[in-house]
Amino acid sequence: MTAYLYPIKMAILIFPFLALLISLPIFAYEYHRRGSFVRFRAFVIYTFIFYLLTAYFLIILPLPSRALVAQLTTPKYNLQPLMFVQEFIKTNTFDPLNIHTYRTGLLEPAIIQPLFNIFLTIPFGIYLKYFGFNWRKILIFSFVLSLFFELTQLSGLYGIYVRPYRLFDVDDLLLNTSGGMLGWAIAPIVLHLFPDHEAIQAQEKRLGQTVTFPRRFVAFLLDWLIFFVAMPIVLVLVDFFPHFVSPQNDIILVPALLLIVLFFIVPVLMQGATLGKRIVHLRIVRQDGTPAHAANLFWRAFWQYFIPIPIFTTLGIAMLMILEHGTISQGDLDRLLLLFGLGALFAVILLIHFLVNLIRKNPDFYYDNIAHTTLISTFKSAK
Repeated sequence: MTAYLYPIKMAILIFPFLALLISLPIFAYEYHRRGSFVRFRAFVIYTFIFYLLTAYFLIILPLPSRALVAQLTTPKYNLQPLMFVQEFIKTNTFDPLNIHTYRTGLLEPAIIQPLFNIFLTIPFGIYLKYFGFNWRKILIFSFVLSLFFELTQLSGLYGIYVRPYRLFDVDDLLLNTSGGMLGWAIAPIVLHLFPDHEAIQAQEKRLGQTVTFPRRFVAFLLDWLIFFVAMPIVLVLVDFFPHFVSPQNDIILVPALLLIVLFFIVPVLMQGATLGKRIVHLRIVRQDGTPAHAANLFWRAFWQYFIPIPIFTTLGIAMLMILEHGTISQGDLDRLLLLFGLGALFAVILLIHFLVNLIRKNPDFYYDNIAHTTLISTFKSAK
């Protein structure tokens, strides 16, 4: 039993970090496809990911030492189908007519191992049924998942080990695939306990027309992900044109130009949408619902980014200079402390403003009020 509990414990420990890592692409995909991300769908997706992680760990853990694996002389694979039936007949002591054999017989490897391989993929079939796959696709994907597991074992965990430390078994392919199909067969019973699918779709349709704070935050993260991916690329390209931008200035000019391009020029060209907002179907408009003018978009970007970022960047540079030189004159220290005080006050005011807006569910932040803009959803649900 310990051999099965250890992989589950490892999955529980690693899952939070994995979930955090993949949350942005998941949320971006859901907002792009459905315009919303309801809580129950989030529950289904994340439990599905946890299930796959657990199943993967169950077929690779515990990891033996490389020296131990190098000394193994056990078979690497079995290509003869239904060997588990022969093993059961040869070794199992279970007798359905003798109750005294139940406890030991049912716990023998000849029974436990085939049952494990079946139960391993039953949830996979249930999840795929919930996601709308028919039995043919579930059959194919269950076989592909099982083949992935078996090839992982056959490859010695992708070459980490000099040889397989677990058996590639054609019976596992049959049992895992059967487990997926059994999951498909019992899925209607399990899914009957879930919220009504039509009710979830109605909720998604309603939320798709709503500009929620999580949706805005995903657009914000996508925009800045694009910024940080584009910046090193542009810096490399700038190095080929030293006559236009000197190496001393490009570290300042390139981020500034990227900010202008991504948060002002792109929205002007894309009718009020940054690249991140376009992905999640959001657009900036004037507060009366008419398209935003270039002036509205400029003042919005100016107060959202072009004022706060230089302030906090200056504070960061000042701190680096102190750490680099180690000493600073009393006059410079006084000015620096004043600068830090003003920056901290500005940060606290911004934080309070955002928290108050979140609590009151006010969709327009200070930069929207200054620029007379708001956000609308452009998602069009399928009819």
